[in-house]
Amino acid sequence: MERAELLIEWARGWAVSRAHPAPTPAAGGVRIQLGHAERHVTTAMPGWLADADIAFDTEVKVLGPPEALRRSLDDRWLMFPTVELMATAALAVLGNWAAGQGLRTGVLAATGQGAPLYRRLGWASHGSIAGAVFTGVRQ
Repeated sequence: MERAELLIEWARGWAVSRAHPAPTPAAGGVRIQLGHAERHVTTAMPGWLADADIAFDTEVKVLGPPEALRRSLDDRWLMFPTVELMATAALAVLGNWAAGQGLRTGVLAATGQGAPLYRRLGWASHGSIAGAVFTGVRQ
């Protein structure tokens, strides 16, 4: 599975696990409705990050180095800690159930503390996911 596909699968799982609507296609990735705001999960830096009419609490997750996202943001955004997009054959019990359902790949976003553990369990890193939330307030 390619990195872009893994990112979209992670976004779908994130939305389902938090009882949000399923992601809808958006430029370079998907968009998840979070009530009054949205979460954008993408493989490319969105061009709208400096727009004046972004809803408070809008989030962006971009597959790429955090420095690239940081350079694209103004001071109304607050960066999230960077996580790693990781994938493997799913873990034992979950994997057996998932395989029975026809699923073949487990996908997650690991924190800096969790990534080494997942690597030891056979997960492979597919890149960093940098994120930020729009606060609307100049820092």
